This record gives sequence, C-alpha cells and structure tokens, in this order.
Amino acid sequence: MNTKYLFGFVMLCITILTSCQKDELLYSCNPTIDKWAKDHLSEIGTMTRAQFLDLGEAYQRAAFNAFPPQQRINLWKEKLEETLQLEWTSSERSHIEALLNMVLKNNTWFENVRSQEVIEHYEIETYRWNDDAINNLQWDLGTIYAITYTLSTVIKNNDKVLVVESPLSPSGANSIKTKSESGGGGICECHVGNFFSNLNCLFKSGFSVICEDDDCWFVPAGCGSLCLQSCDGVCKYYNY
Repeated sequence: MNTKYLFGFVMLCITILTSCQKDELLYSCNPTIDKWAKDHLSEIGTMTRAQFLDLGEAYQRAAFNAFPPQQRINLWKEKLEETLQLEWTSSERSHIEALLNMVLKNNTWFENVRSQEVIEHYEIETYRWNDDAINNLQWDLGTIYAITYTLSTVIKNNDKVLVVESPLSPSGANSIKTKSESGGGGICECHVGNFFSNLNCLFKSGFSVICEDDDCWFVPAGCGSLCLQSCDGVCKYYNY
C-alpha cells in the first residue's frame, strides 16, 4: 500500500476509534443510526437522490458514509446539473460548471480512505471556490451553502437562492437530537475548521452561530463542502 494512503487509513481509524470508542461503529457514532445503516446497506447502495433526501439529516449523513465513492459523485453530479438549469449570469454559470468539473475530475476526493495530499488538495480547491464566489460573484453565504453544502434541491425566488428543505423521515430522525438540543452526547452537526465550516450552522436564525468542538457523536463525513468533511462539532449560538 502507498505510504500516503497507509497514513490516511491509519489516521481515519484513529479518528473513528477515538471518537466512537467502539470499532464496530462504522457509519455513525450514534449506535441507533449506525445499526440502521448496517441493516440497510443494500438499499443505501442503490439509493437515488430523491430517496436520500427523504431521510432525516442524521440518517442522510450515515447513508452518505455508506455510499460507494461513485455513488457520491453521481449524486453531486445530478444536483449540480439540476442547479445549472436555473437562471444564472454567464459568470455564475461558469463558476458552478467549474465545481461540477472538480467533482468529475477528482474521484479520490470521494474515497473513504484519503491520503493527506488528497485531503489538502480538496480543502484548498473548495476553499478557493467558496472565496471566489464571495469576492468575484458577490454571492452571500446562503448561496454557497445551497449549492455546495447540501444535496438538497436549489431554487431561486426573486433572485434569492434557497434550498428546498427535505422532510424528516418517519424512521426516528425526529427523536435524534444534537448535543445542543439534548444537553449532551448528541450527534455532531458541523465541521470545526475554517470560516466556511460554519455554513452547516447557517440557518439558525436570530443568532450568531459558530461550529465549536464539543462532546458529540462523531460522523466520518457529511459536513463541509460537498459533504466530504467530518462532522466533529456542534453549532453554538450567541445572541448579541
């Protein structure tokens, strides 16, 4: 095995074992959600984007972790091609097409085990894409979130870019709380990292929100740009 990939594999194992404290938890450190994913692997492996979006958020992240890499790519390809059907300026359209090209040309980004070199390349390129969207296109954070932080459908209403929120599944997602809701030991909901990591906390209205490290159930992927960063923090609310 290439030493870079060996390093990435070792670091992934250490992260999951340390966070879950149980090596049998593969797709979520919440035992209930992890069991759901394991019990439905065959269905998850053939899941369409519409079926994926019918799941509650915590189950979506477990399913995303169970997806083969090509399935992750296909779902993002479908979402971005759908987004391109909306009305955009030529510069905006080119920017979204650039993101789609990144998805199609960087298969290694979507692997479960990634070398440090691949992780750094993904982080640099997606940060640059987000930064260009703000500085060159004057997009707001809500637009960036809608396009690249969720597989949900994007719509435009009076030139405002919005996300069509998915309904919670009847499989128990309503009862799965984050730490901030349950008072401890809940599901991590965001990635602790750079400025754009806070976008997973964006729609907490009336508050300034930041993703901070805390005691929560780690999720290997499902947060961040293209849902490829780990969920390792919780949204903290500051009412100024």
